[in-house]
Amino acid sequence: MRVRLIVVLVSLLAVLALALDAASRSSGITGVSTSGCTCHAGSPSSLVTPSLTGLPEEWTPGESYDLTVSFSGGPGHVPNPGRSATGGFNLAASAGTLSNAPSGGAVQLSGGQATHTSTGNDQSSWVVRWIAPSAPFGDGNVQFTLAVNSVNGDGTNSGDAWNSLAVTLPGPGDTTPPVISNVKATVATTGATISWTTDDAGTTVVDFGKTESYGTTVTGPSGVTSHSVNLLGLTPATLYHYRVRTTNSAGLESVSEGFTFTTLADTSAPSITLTRPATAIYANNVEVTTLSLVGPIVMGTVLVVEGQASDNVGVTKVEFYVDGVLKGDMTLGAGTVQSGTWRFTWDPSTANLGSHNLLLRALDGAGNARFSTMRTVTVVDP
Repeated sequence: MRVRLIVVLVSLLAVLALALDAASRSSGITGVSTSGCTCHAGSPSSLVTPSLTGLPEEWTPGESYDLTVSFSGGPGHVPNPGRSATGGFNLAASAGTLSNAPSGGAVQLSGGQATHTSTGNDQSSWVVRWIAPSAPFGDGNVQFTLAVNSVNGDGTNSGDAWNSLAVTLPGPGDTTPPVISNVKATVATTGATISWTTDDAGTTVVDFGKTESYGTTVTGPSGVTSHSVNLLGLTPATLYHYRVRTTNSAGLESVSEGFTFTTLADTSAPSITLTRPATAIYANNVEVTTLSLVGPIVMGTVLVVEGQASDNVGVTKVEFYVDGVLKGDMTLGAGTVQSGTWRFTWDPSTANLGSHNLLLRALDGAGNARFSTMRTVTVVDP
């Protein structure tokens, strides 16, 4: 008995859901102008012919147009005195505004789209007002999508048929290129941020270089009115020329006048750390033991001295000193290395027995220099 009761309840709920679904569609639907009324049938039917009339050859900004939405064919046009409904529709426009002003209560709006009302589902023709955009835009094309449903009026979704229609209405395209303003360069030592604004959304392009011919182009986001591009890897204390460009959705480009900026001078000295020899005993560069109470002890004819150097622009040279006397240096191309390990080979046997002070000095391309902390080593007989 319980099983039979559950089955009956489930069946009643299914019928109720179907009835509610049918009722909701009879009072209008939106969001299906492109996909179609698939709840009534899985695919469009060639028996139904949708129609959208009243469109001009080209829209005029701000003008109002009364459009007639209708359909012919399908079960809605089969004589049936007992039917409860004839059909419905959903109309959407990609631009402009839809209005139900002239419909006499047969049309309603939802989410900017037009559809039939519960009192307007017993007809196959409706009037919808469309108000054109107030100004030209892009290519000027407005897309209208329409879905119509021809129903048999039995209160369910079965036995109905639908079809859809898409219309492109041309209009005045945008003829005004974007207006560029507020061009600004925020500079640093090796970079700059170029920013500007436009009154129309578009692309973000910067041409720059060390001459008025520019030579390098960097792009940023599209479809924006606030533009910003980062220029990286620039030379400190150097004059650069630049201009900005923006193209809107209509393909109209604006190019700014030429501007200049000068990157900041490099005033930051490199950092340098002497990392080897450590507190240990070395024999011919081999670390014999880490036990040394008086700092590094070295013997033999070779010792590799190492240091770590870095700079905000680039380390160009590292020098090696013993007791204040330059013993070696390594020079690199300007700005080619920002950090790394430098190694120098020293022959301890050329120095007197006893204590000696080791130093490393790092330089950058701007002449900024810094010494490492001094490391005292003790040279002993092997």
